[in-house]
Amino acid sequence: MSLYNFKPVTIVSEANNESVREAFSYAEEQSPSLLYFEDLDSLFDKGLDISTFLNLMDGISSKNGLLVIATANNINKLKSNITDRPSRFDRKFEIPLPNEEMAHIYLSKWFGNLITPSKCKEFAKKAFQNNFSYAYLKEFYISSMFEALSNNRKIPTLKDIQNALNILVKDKNMLNKTVSLDKYLE
Repeated sequence: MSLYNFKPVTIVSEANNESVREAFSYAEEQSPSLLYFEDLDSLFDKGLDISTFLNLMDGISSKNGLLVIATANNINKLKSNITDRPSRFDRKFEIPLPNEEMAHIYLSKWFGNLITPSKCKEFAKKAFQNNFSYAYLKEFYISSMFEALSNNRKIPTLKDIQNALNILVKDKNMLNKTVSLDKYLE
């Protein structure tokens, strides 16, 4: 982006129709710019009007100097008039969950020499078993650093790293559970 002096404009999943219109307008004024939609599928789930979005994407005015990128957690939730029409999103890339080898490579980059390669492989295996995404792997490192800082250390110990992993596994498992209210509604 800096090579071409692109100005980033990010649209988060809480955006509404008006804020999306404003973002398009601002991005066009700042041209060249990158208009980035985070979790586009969630935007539509939360009420973004598809016709508003399509009108803004197609627009009457030229979109020279405007690069639009979007992420989606589930591309199948997006209508084909968004995903399969030329000049809307021309390239689509699926980034699957990392396998054990990729988790190891990614964690090795984050942890560097803080842990041995064998410990890194052990943590990567545990992360893979718990379906950690790349975001979770990054959070694993960040949480390890917070564990160390909360104990007045600049560098995490193996105990800090293990604690961070345990917390993330527990949190992730809690996200996948639903709470039954049946016993309270009788």
